[in-house]
Amino acid sequence: MKKQLFKSGTKGILIGLAVSMIMSLIWAPSYMPLNPHSGIGQWMTSHQIHGSIILAYCLTTWFAIGILFEVASYIFRRAEWSLLRATLTHYALTCLGFIPLATLSGWFPLRLTFYLELVIEFSLIYLLVWVFSYWKMKKDIEQLNQELKHL
Repeated sequence: MKKQLFKSGTKGILIGLAVSMIMSLIWAPSYMPLNPHSGIGQWMTSHQIHGSIILAYCLTTWFAIGILFEVASYIFRRAEWSLLRATLTHYALTCLGFIPLATLSGWFPLRLTFYLELVIEFSLIYLLVWVFSYWKMKKDIEQLNQELKHL
């Protein structure tokens, strides 16, 4: 399990690096691992935090995001939980875990209206992914049942 958590944390770092590089290419004259206009970015700039410390900080938050989503994926592997309980727990963990970590990563501004919109958007995207996954899983189960009937 430790090995899998480390792999997931590493994936989080790679995704975080990719996102930060793309955003820097689009919005900044030079590479900045976090948005200097975000709350954490403004704080680090005002305290003249060295760039290598900022990068180490971002790598740590991205690693934590990777671990969060790995831990959240274990929820659906609990056989004794109903689909509703697993879905609601997974949603709460990912939403309440990702938003603070992404804020600490310097991805989001510190504005209440932004967070209200973000929760709505997160919920809609989560619902779409869940419906698609449910539909695919149901289709796969029906196909397996058909194959079992023919045995």
